[in-house]
Amino acid sequence: MSQIDYKNLMIDKKWDYIKPNEKDIYFIRDFTFDDDSQKYEQYCNRWIKFAKGSGHISLYNLNNPDVIIHKIHNVYIIHTGIAD
Repeated sequence: MSQIDYKNLMIDKKWDYIKPNEKDIYFIRDFTFDDDSQKYEQYCNRWIKFAKGSGHISLYNLNNPDVIIHKIHNVYIIHTGIAD
C-alpha cells in the first residue's frame, strides 16, 4: 500500500475521500478524457480510486502511486471489481 497521503491531495475538498483499496481495480477505457490525458497511456492500466464527487473520481496508478489523475468522469472508467 502506498504511503502517499491522498486525502491531502484531493483538489476538491467537497468530494468524498475513499480509503484506497489496492485490490479494487479500475481501468481507463478512453484516454481522451482531457487534452493532456494521453500521457497516462504509458502506465499500466490499473488504477485505484481515492475520491469521488459530482460524477467524477480521483485515481492513482497501482504500479506508480505518484501518478495521479485528479479528475476523471465516470464514463471514462471501468470498475473491474475486487482482484484476488
